[in-house]
Amino acid sequence: MRRIHTLVAAALTVIVLLHALCGSFLLIGTSRRPMVFLSWLAAALLGLHVAFGLALTGQTWRSLRGRARRYIRLNRDFWLRRISGLAVLILVVFHIGMFGVTEDETYFLLPFTAVKLAGHLLLIAAMAWHIAVNLKPLCLALGCSRPDWQSCSAKLVLLVFCGVAVLAGIVYFVRWQWI
Repeated sequence: MRRIHTLVAAALTVIVLLHALCGSFLLIGTSRRPMVFLSWLAAALLGLHVAFGLALTGQTWRSLRGRARRYIRLNRDFWLRRISGLAVLILVVFHIGMFGVTEDETYFLLPFTAVKLAGHLLLIAAMAWHIAVNLKPLCLALGCSRPDWQSCSAKLVLLVFCGVAVLAGIVYFVRWQWI
C-alpha cells in the first residue's frame, strides 16, 4: 500500500504543478483553453492520496497504544505533513468554486475579489509547504540515489512554479479591479 501511495503522491505532485502552470497561463490571458482534464485527474488522485494518507495515519495511530504523547513530540515532521495536507484540502475546496460557475453548460466567471486573491495565495503557500515537507521522504520512497540534492533541486522547481502562480493571481486580480 505504501508503494502505491508513493506513486500516487508523485503523480499528484506533477499533475498539480501542471494544473498550476496551465491555470496561470489562463489567468494572465496567454491561453484560452482550460485544462479540465488536469483538474479531474488531480481531483481523482487527490481522493486516492487522502484515502491512503488516512489509512496509513490510522495504522500509525493504532500502533502507538499508549505512547501517543511521546510519539507526537518526537515525530514533528510526520504531524507537520498531516497538518499541511489538511490545510491544502480545506483550501482546495475553496479553490474549486473560486473562479466561476457552470449553468446550462455555460461557464460564467465570478468577480475575483481580494478575499479570493487571499485564498489563492494561501492555497499556493499551503501547497508549497505540503510539497516541500514531503519532498525528501518522497525522494527516499522513490529510491533516489541522492535524496538531499534531488529534493533541493525539486524545491527550486517548486519555487518557480509557485512564483508563476502567485504572479498570475496578482495579474488576474489587477485585471478584475482596474481593467
